[in-house]
Amino acid sequence: MKKDPKIDSRDDVKPSEGERKYGNVKFADQTNKKYPIDTLEHVRAAWSYINHQDNAAK
Repeated sequence: MKKDPKIDSRDDVKPSEGERKYGNVKFADQTNKKYPIDTLEHVRAAWSYINHQDNAAK
């Protein structure tokens, strides 16, 4: 999947780390390879993080 042009790259994140940890899965944040959405637990966690007020503006 391609990077989402609406999501900025973060200086505090290494996208390769997300790929190393979770493998070739879909991520809610494709740009930074954060919040894998490969299990129900991960989907719920991604939804929670992305919709949290502190993260929503990123």
